[in-house]
Amino acid sequence: MEDQAPLKLPASLMPKKAEACGSCRFVWMEGAELACRRYPPGVQVVMVPAPAPRVGQMMAQQMIVIPSVRPDFWCGEYSPPYNLQQ
Repeated sequence: MEDQAPLKLPASLMPKKAEACGSCRFVWMEGAELACRRYPPGVQVVMVPAPAPRVGQMMAQQMIVIPSVRPDFWCGEYSPPYNLQQ
């Protein structure tokens, strides 16, 4: 199978550099990472090893998932920060 060139979007469909996660009102610092808080956290179920006395068995555990983002990521939900100086 031949290698194909990556898909390139037309410039008109690309977001402006300022419209990225690094300047979005929905992004918050979570420790050392940026987290998108546009929507409520999701719940993901993962299988983990069970504690004693069920050693060797697996059990379901719920985890809260908040999307981690980078400052240069973008999506269709961008919203500029509030201007509280008005």
